[in-house]
Amino acid sequence: MPGAAKNVEAPEWYVYQFEVRKVPFYVGIGHRERASDRLRWVCSQIKRELAGKPGKWDLHTRVIKYFILCPEPVTHRCIRKGLCRADALKVEKRRIIDLRSSGHVIANIQYNRRPLPSPEEVIKFIRKHPKPAGLSCRRQA
Repeated sequence: MPGAAKNVEAPEWYVYQFEVRKVPFYVGIGHRERASDRLRWVCSQIKRELAGKPGKWDLHTRVIKYFILCPEPVTHRCIRKGLCRADALKVEKRRIIDLRSSGHVIANIQYNRRPLPSPEEVIKFIRKHPKPAGLSCRRQA
């Protein structure tokens, strides 16, 4: 796997979250450029669809796609870094559980409620929060 970590015990892992309007909706772990690569990958799938080819989507990438097309900024924020993979997984799990227990509707598959929320439910939760000044989005959830 290109870009894979060579040593899961090396302290090169981090926990990140994707946000829109400073509202977190997905938590993940990564190393190197994982979070920013994910945003580029979603854009590449949008381009595939515009070219008439099928895109590959899951829950959190559908939410990212919606806001990219809106357009509204999707950002990623590092929560913790310098972790081994096992510790990053623990921090990720704790963050997901904390977000859910505080009422967030998130787009994670693991540690999320069952049945999983739809992309529309996640988008609706994010859109309940005020937009920063200067942003407009006319799409409906």
